[in-house]
Formats: sequence, C-alpha cells, structure tokens
Amino acid sequence: MDTVNEQIRKHYHTLTNQQKLVAKLILDEPKQVALHPARVIGSLTGTSETTVIRLCYALGYSGYTALQNEIRELMLLSGKQDKLLEQYSTDVAGETDLVAYHMEQDIAYIRKTMNALDPGQFQRAVELIVKAKKLIVVGFRSSHGPATWLASTLNVVKGNTYLYRGQIDDANYLITEVDAKSLVIAFSFPRYTSETIIFSTAAQGQGSKNTGDYRR
Repeated sequence: MDTVNEQIRKHYHTLTNQQKLVAKLILDEPKQVALHPARVIGSLTGTSETTVIRLCYALGYSGYTALQNEIRELMLLSGKQDKLLEQYSTDVAGETDLVAYHMEQDIAYIRKTMNALDPGQFQRAVELIVKAKKLIVVGFRSSHGPATWLASTLNVVKGNTYLYRGQIDDANYLITEVDAKSLVIAFSFPRYTSETIIFSTAAQGQGSKNTGDYRR
C-alpha cells in the first residue's frame, strides 16, 4: 500500500477532519476500500460519499474508482511479492558476492535499454532540449524522483528549467507562460497520473513542444 500511504502522508495536513477519518480507514483497513463503494466507506467512517470522493481528489486521484483500483492492484502485488521473495532467496542462496550479483543485473538492464533505444528519437529529444528557451519537467508519484533529478541536472547544465510541483504551483499561470519556445518533459509510469496528462496536453495547446512519449 506504499503509494496510497505516501499520498496520504503528503497531503494529510491539508485534509479536513472528516477526510482524515476516511484516510485513516484507508491506512488501517484497505480491504474495506477494495471491496466496497464510496457510499459504504462514507457510512463506515461516519462521513459521507461526497467526503470520500473529495478525499480522492485531494490525494491526486481522478475519483474513487481510480483510488480503489490502485488499492486492489497493490493488494494483489503484495501477494505476489511473498512469492518473489521466496524465489529471490532461492536465486541468491548460492551467491557469495551479492554486490556483484546485483551489478550484473543492472548491466543487463542497461544493455536491454540500449538495444531498445531509437537513436533518431533520442537525437530529436536532445535537439529540442538544447533549443528550448524554457523547460518544464513534470512527474508525480513514482515518476517524481526521476523528474526531480532531471530538472535539477538541466538547471545546472542549461538553466531556466522548472519542476512543476502540482498543487503547490499555480498551473494556470504556468501554462500562460508556455509558448512555442518552451519544452515540456513529462515522466509517467503506470498507473499514469491524470494530472501529468492534463498539464502536458494544456501546455501542448499553448504551442509547447514535446520530446515524445517515454514510458518505461
């Protein structure tokens, strides 16, 4: 349940008292959320269906269904993780140097990425970054880490790079500053965050260029 938990911890101080009651149920009894509609969750927490839905929006979800589906998927993944840990223990039981083992795994992933990389598309992305007068990097949830790293690095190398931070920033104002000389770089890993898609689409409507659809 890490993703949902992190969102609750991140936004907890901004929630209303009733929304906090629902958030506590999500943390303590995620199975209830996985099994029941928003109306029932509202009843279980002594709040209302509207409060449950508003909490979902406050946490960055498009609605209750999106939050519920994520919880279901994470619960299924949790069951799979136990099997993966057993397999992992079996795989590395005979390894005397775990550092070398993991580095070899990383090398294999890097080679796989190199083989799948389109040189033409990569070169186009580099050219767009070099020519852009203003860069905006977007990435939420699991995409936030790489987005933050790239924005920081581009600021050192090129400057004039902005990391869009969602609710902390004024999206409408930021969009008005976008033009044909701007470039938006969006990171999105499944499940794709609706806010990333909405912001990127709005920026493109203002004439911003994009580097293509990179989903790894």
